[in-house]
Amino acid sequence: MINIAGKDSIDVGWKTWRGHDPILPPNALPFRAGFGPRFVSARGGWPWVAKRKYRVLRYLCVLGLARLMPPAQPCESDTISYRRTTMKPYPLLLFAFASTSLFTSTATAEIKGLCNTGDSRQTASGCTGVLVTPNPTGGGPSRDGNWGLAYPYPTTLSSTFGPCDLKEFIWAWVDTPLSAWLPNSASAESEWITPYDGEGNQPQGWYIYLTGFHVPAVLPGGIVPTGVTINGRLASDNSTYGFVLASRANGGSCGFVDGLPVPINYTEQFRQWTSFSFTSPIAITPDSDLFLYVLVYNGVFNGSPNATGLRVEFFDTSAFY
Repeated sequence: MINIAGKDSIDVGWKTWRGHDPILPPNALPFRAGFGPRFVSARGGWPWVAKRKYRVLRYLCVLGLARLMPPAQPCESDTISYRRTTMKPYPLLLFAFASTSLFTSTATAEIKGLCNTGDSRQTASGCTGVLVTPNPTGGGPSRDGNWGLAYPYPTTLSSTFGPCDLKEFIWAWVDTPLSAWLPNSASAESEWITPYDGEGNQPQGWYIYLTGFHVPAVLPGGIVPTGVTINGRLASDNSTYGFVLASRANGGSCGFVDGLPVPINYTEQFRQWTSFSFTSPIAITPDSDLFLYVLVYNGVFNGSPNATGLRVEFFDTSAFY
């Protein structure tokens, strides 16, 4: 079980986070293949899937990530062949936004250890719900207690394993939000996390955030968990392009979350909340650790570097099953 109370570093198997300095573990665990979205229609029409898949491919081509879609797709050609594929036996939530009953006004996850951004270091009992005092404008020492940021940043993503190939993370900073961002007063449950002085001018590129939580051996009633549903909302600068869930159990697995728009929050990314809901794209193992990556891409503004950050809240409808 992940127990990070009072520790300056966290050993999560294939990477280590420290309070200030990244360190590379001597034996980084590689992940087997299987990283990539499998697009399925929530509207019941395969032509819609082909159209959406093409649009998503164009996004990934522009950002150099077309190989995240298996099989690798040719970015140099606008002629792409689509075919119906057999779904892997993972339960997928296809109607992410079909029912408002998934979302509640509370932002406290039922999953022990799955903490909102800006929360202080979790204890053996789980997330504290006590927010970190944000750094002033210009940066400062305050760090998130449970979320790491890939280092160095911005980050180059592997075309084979995506973020699961990254080995160095540092604790993300908790900064006072830019005036254009969703203000802290919008919710008492979370804050913005950033690179150092994230509300300042940061280079264009990928900013990869990571947090972890534990899968219980059994659920109430003696049921063995086989999957997880995660519901919540986020804001980011600029867009969040997706979630990736990984496990080091049984040799390691890594999967891009299906069923969400790409990017998740295309417009007004940092001014308002965007809700999300998904189930695990990989098989989960009882009494093991899961790691959630959030992929944020920081673009340029009028040709110049600009601010970047992430804010995430998980709802109490999040749960193992």
